[in-house]
Amino acid sequence: MRDLSYTREMPDLSRPLGAGGRRRSATLPVVRRGRGGLGLRALRGASASCTGRGERRTAEELGRAFPQIPVRVSAGDSVAHKVDNAPAIVVATPGAEPVAADGYAAALLMDTWLLLGRPDLRTEEEAIRRWFNAAALVRPSGRVLAVGDPTAPALQALVRTDPVGHAARELEDRRQAHFPPAVRLASIEAPADVLDALAASAWPAPAEVLGPVPLDAAEGTSRLIVRVPRRQGFALAGVLQQLQGGRSLRKELGIRVRIDPVTLG
Repeated sequence: MRDLSYTREMPDLSRPLGAGGRRRSATLPVVRRGRGGLGLRALRGASASCTGRGERRTAEELGRAFPQIPVRVSAGDSVAHKVDNAPAIVVATPGAEPVAADGYAAALLMDTWLLLGRPDLRTEEEAIRRWFNAAALVRPSGRVLAVGDPTAPALQALVRTDPVGHAARELEDRRQAHFPPAVRLASIEAPADVLDALAASAWPAPAEVLGPVPLDAAEGTSRLIVRVPRRQGFALAGVLQQLQGGRSLRKELGIRVRIDPVTLG
């Protein structure tokens, strides 16, 4: 069974390892133990829009700390799909982790707060998906270390190996906040005067209409939110379709409609 744990700070990459004069952090991931040395793997928990400078800098730091071990980077346009069992350090962005032939002996999930800081409804579930995918690449006897806030529910779910429990709690939180998938939610973006008229439309009961609220002052757009119980999802979609069709026939300005959007910011 894999050992999963977390720490608030990055391990000291220059900490000496007594045997053989080799150097490693006590908590840095070890990919393979063998006569050729130690192989290490670090996962950089950067966002999908990472430019690549973060993982390159991490690779350089690891290369200086472990000069006898080759460092590989899997990110951006240079994604490796597989690595052999030769000792190496592999630094990868989320989703770009290569598969090791016999599994990694350990993995380090860095900067976990970056994945948890995205402003959308699926931030935690996406972070957990990526972390568990990375942990699955570690052999059963290996170790996974996550660098982040130990009070974060997503990290606690990772350490407990409990994605189902986290999903149940997340669903309950969304029920209380009236967010999808507990409800069906429509986000409508258009000029404020258009939304003022749409707000008075005959929405399926018992609809909750929020807004409109300003979005972009330069473009003059605002957003209207309409929430209904899940059982009224098809009725809501039907009303929106009729509204869009009517505006199109009258050659009126189009409106942007999204059902159960991931991002509301």
